[in-house]
Amino acid sequence: MTVETLSVEALLEQHAVDREHARHVADLALLLFDELTEVHNLPPETRPLLEMGALLHNVGLTSDPAQHHTVGRDIVLNADLKELRPDERNLVACLVAFHRKKVHPNAEPAYLSLKKKEQAVALRLAALLRVADGLDYSQSQTTQIHVCEIDRDQVLLRLTGRDSAEDGARAGKQADLWRRVFDPKLVVEQIPIAGEVGMGETLSVEDTDQQLADQVAEPQPTTPGNATTPLAEVGQRILRRNFRKLLSQEHNVRADNDIEAVHQLRVATRRLRAVLASLDPVAPTKQVRTYRKELRRLARTSSAVRDCDVFLAEVDQYAAGLPEEQRPGLEPLTTALQQDRAKARELLLKQLASRRYADFKRTFARFTSAEREDWNNTLRVRDLAGSTIWHSYEGLRAHELTIDPQRGSNNPAEALHQARIAGKRLRYVLEMFAETLGPDADQVIDPLKELQDHLGALQDVAVAAAYIHALAVPADARPILEAYITHRERERDQLLADLPRIWGEVTGEGYRRMLLELLVRL
Repeated sequence: MTVETLSVEALLEQHAVDREHARHVADLALLLFDELTEVHNLPPETRPLLEMGALLHNVGLTSDPAQHHTVGRDIVLNADLKELRPDERNLVACLVAFHRKKVHPNAEPAYLSLKKKEQAVALRLAALLRVADGLDYSQSQTTQIHVCEIDRDQVLLRLTGRDSAEDGARAGKQADLWRRVFDPKLVVEQIPIAGEVGMGETLSVEDTDQQLADQVAEPQPTTPGNATTPLAEVGQRILRRNFRKLLSQEHNVRADNDIEAVHQLRVATRRLRAVLASLDPVAPTKQVRTYRKELRRLARTSSAVRDCDVFLAEVDQYAAGLPEEQRPGLEPLTTALQQDRAKARELLLKQLASRRYADFKRTFARFTSAEREDWNNTLRVRDLAGSTIWHSYEGLRAHELTIDPQRGSNNPAEALHQARIAGKRLRYVLEMFAETLGPDADQVIDPLKELQDHLGALQDVAVAAAYIHALAVPADARPILEAYITHRERERDQLLADLPRIWGEVTGEGYRRMLLELLVRL
């Protein structure tokens, strides 16, 4: 299947972009570019890229108003635009991604796919585009730049137009990236014109999103959700989405202010590995194998930290219910866990700071954003999704051979753990194709979440018991630790008692029928 070469104009038409707003924003952006050359220091050949980014900045609006900047980025990356070379297309995709919301460059795969000089260009062009977009915040195309002056410490924009007060305030708010990449500060002023009345107070960001949503009379179908879309295209888009989630957690992991950051980092690695495995029939095998290996390393390192976090939280919860005089008996356990966590976190931070990980991020970003010359672009979602999902489901049901929900405590912990992994694999595959399967996909995903949490709780009990039994502690601390193990074993017994019902919800006839009905739609 060949990708159709489109013009920018055809792409705007295909996605029902508001041309008047897009053209006005482009004209404002180009005026800023032309008048502020000594501020941005960008080469003239980047001017057309700014225009393309401005014209396309709302290309995702009809598909997903709330996330149209990232959906638009994907649309640009998946388009073969005759006006742009592949490297220019990736840069324009960055402009679309950065035109709204707070800009986190190192969490954007399209940005990481660029070379260093291109990254600097992308940020400077995006800073101009954000201001230009703010200057038509009212969507009225009435605001004009009457004066653009530069002196030593500021750039002064004097605006005219009915809505210039509202638009100017928004432009100032969207100058956050400007302040990061340019030295002169931006000052925006309104020139009152007789007979013109402003529209009132500036709207909030939430009002803006609702305003954009209200302009879309009827949302158009999202292209990636189509069963006839090439699996390679859908796969790249989902890889970018989950890679962005992984990247967005790095700062939080380093800050160590919220234990959920490590959890979300680990989840992102697992989702990425599951998606890569599903893309094996269409993606370059050698690259997929390499990236899965690197993600496995990161998952293993982050898991060591996450396991300590979960264990410590459970011990703290148990201690809160004890008489105060008994709580010191848990200190040998908490101290050991804190020491183990510190060591595991040190290894995780070392990995995140390593040259190897930096190289992985750069090459993986290009893998998720570049043209798919080495991919199989002929196989569609409908050609592989059904067999991939059903094969994963068979993998889960196969664990009935190693566990029996009716046996209760006689089920080996490792067998339950492997069943949990199979359940997560199926869940991630279903989530990968959820847009294609439609809103009813939640009916088969939600029971898997419950099974995953249930088997995860059983695994936590097994890990806790093994850890405590291997822990060298003073004799006077042993009774309280034994009491804690007894408490966790009672928790395990209840979990095992509930397992037949939860297991049956994902292996029974009703679940199989729901799953097959979804697959038939493909």
